[in-house]
Amino acid sequence: MYTKTVWTNDGGESLNATNLNKIESGIEAAVNAAEANAQQIVTLHDGDASTGWNDLIGPFDVASNGASAPTSSTLANGIRVLAFGNGDSLYSTYHFLHDGVEGSVAYPHVHMFTSTDMVVGDTIIWTGQYIMARGYNQGDSFLNPRTTITLTFSAPSGGVLAGDHIVLEGTAIGPETLVCPEPDTIAFIEWTKTGGTYGGTVYGIEADIHYQTRRDNTPNRNFPFE
Repeated sequence: MYTKTVWTNDGGESLNATNLNKIESGIEAAVNAAEANAQQIVTLHDGDASTGWNDLIGPFDVASNGASAPTSSTLANGIRVLAFGNGDSLYSTYHFLHDGVEGSVAYPHVHMFTSTDMVVGDTIIWTGQYIMARGYNQGDSFLNPRTTITLTFSAPSGGVLAGDHIVLEGTAIGPETLVCPEPDTIAFIEWTKTGGTYGGTVYGIEADIHYQTRRDNTPNRNFPFE
């Protein structure tokens, strides 16, 4: 907190009081602004030379808690993929790494493609129910209630061709994103294909998390990391 100091000469009279007041007012405003900014979630931006982006990879696990697990299907070219119907779900597990910017916005996203062309306006909806817990017995619990994010893909002008690689990523801060936690945090996310107007088959590949990086590592291997 800024503390105002009154400068005086040996006689107790204020020195250049007008100029000093201006300087002190400027310092006070700068300190207060810095304190306010320190309370906000760190949000970094593309194009910052001191930062970059990386992916936490989240392969789909076969365990399911939804209506059913997706069906393993073989495409005409021999690739085996998972076909998701409405209500089908799988889990992904994420281990947050030491190069993340703690407190920054992280963006979950689903990689998928479709069996037939999508026309403009066709939608595919996924939900992710997640729970995160920091490591080293800091009071977080995997038994706490989960939080839900909803991601909706809408086919753009011109539609989407069958087999095109679709990356569905939300941008609404809060309802469609996460806050990057400290290193060694684990997140469980149950991904469910919940609906949409597209009537063909949706093939889910995996669901990852874009997170911002600003360094190669942390000074310490274990908590506390800094």
